[in-house]
Amino acid sequence: MYRVAFTRRAQTDLQGLFDYLADRFDLTNAQRYVEQIEKTCLSLGTMPNRGTERSDLRPGLRTMGFRRRVTIAFRVKGGLGEHSAYSLQRT
Repeated sequence: MYRVAFTRRAQTDLQGLFDYLADRFDLTNAQRYVEQIEKTCLSLGTMPNRGTERSDLRPGLRTMGFRRRVTIAFRVKGGLGEHSAYSLQRT
């Protein structure tokens, strides 16, 4: 099992996304959507090599989509039990 760690940039992205959604919709839906993204990221702890390898952009980078609206970019660092770092980018 891998430990999932959100980078500061990912945390900032999630907060920005929450703020954006809360302004346009409501707090409940914004929170629910961001929590679902976080849950998807945390699920990578059990199967970290999902998604598409994108070493052409950055060594070790992988990406996967979330609801066709968000791209989750991440790296798997080290072996079993090591840290994994995740960043988010809106598409």
